[in-house]
Amino acid sequence: MLRTATAQNLASYSAAPRHRWRSDFEARRVVGVAFEMARVALGLGDHTDLANEMIAKRMIELAKAGERNPDLLCEGVLKEFRERRL
Repeated sequence: MLRTATAQNLASYSAAPRHRWRSDFEARRVVGVAFEMARVALGLGDHTDLANEMIAKRMIELAKAGERNPDLLCEGVLKEFRERRL
């Protein structure tokens, strides 16, 4: 699986409480899976740092709100991208 620098460092985009996010390995794993799913669905290449950052920030927000299903995390981000395009 292609792993970008952004995918490997999703935790760096998180806000306080950092210690809790960094210790929740399952949440980080799920967000990483959902992140890659969204990148594939959007057809993003390797050089789309702004899009990667937007995806990562939104997924972390959703995960901090309690979402742990990678399909729903991915769909939440894709929905926002679709709404912004219209």
